[in-house]
Amino acid sequence: MRTLVFAAGCFFFLQAGNPNPPAKLELFSKEPWYKAQEGKETSFVGVLKKAAPPKGFGFGRYVPYHLALEGNAQPSVRGVYVGNAKNILDPYVGKRVRLIGKSVEFRKLEGKDHFEVWPARLELVAQDDDKGKPKDKDDKDKKDKGKNLKILGQGSWPYGPKAGPNRTEQQKLVLRSVDELIAATPFKDLDAPQPVVEKAAVEALVKILKVDGINWKTHMLIVVTAGSKPTGGWKVVVDSVHIEGKKATVHWHAQPPEGNVTQAFTHPGVVALIERFEGKVDFVSKK
Repeated sequence: MRTLVFAAGCFFFLQAGNPNPPAKLELFSKEPWYKAQEGKETSFVGVLKKAAPPKGFGFGRYVPYHLALEGNAQPSVRGVYVGNAKNILDPYVGKRVRLIGKSVEFRKLEGKDHFEVWPARLELVAQDDDKGKPKDKDDKDKKDKGKNLKILGQGSWPYGPKAGPNRTEQQKLVLRSVDELIAATPFKDLDAPQPVVEKAAVEALVKILKVDGINWKTHMLIVVTAGSKPTGGWKVVVDSVHIEGKKATVHWHAQPPEGNVTQAFTHPGVVALIERFEGKVDFVSKK
């Protein structure tokens, strides 16, 4: 199959299965639907995959490609919207690519959440950017750079400070036990036997995080709130938790709302379940 593509001011054909497609491809940055979509352009790196066609009939949303993201990205897979150009990315299927575009989310559409990338352009990414580097130097670089702790789940933190004007304080917590969890939540005021309180607190968090359970021997919780915001619709996200030596750094950001939102003060926050780490934890926000 050949696909006709317009890029860099000219038309050319992309051959499906071609092992050497162009390293860069302009996509939809000039399309009205792309320009009208709110949000900042972001870089997404991963392996491009062809999505299976939908079965039967229905009105569920379908996009022809998926991008399996690298690292600890949440979600780990995003759909890739290409408008009516259904086969335009076939030559890049199975390859490691960088899509520069906008993050678009459809919540509870036909009962399902959809996370997508609307791409402005595509770039091929080498499978091994460090190819040719001496092994001992490669190992030293990895040791110097540390590693990221695995993020096992995250969701909205419902127990943040009260919202209101002039309330700019941010909450930053590291919870390594059920006792610390209870102390940071209204469950500390629950008039019930301790085992009942512990069970209720953990069950509430498991539901928020959408995980099977919390093992305090191997897990811990990170909580970050962004301070009071003048409207609803804000979202706080933990991007990564990076460790170097005896210190971990939580990288997070507050994502502004899109579309119509509630006109009231809110205090958005996030709780993340991560691999347990016993050292010091710092918090750094992405502006």
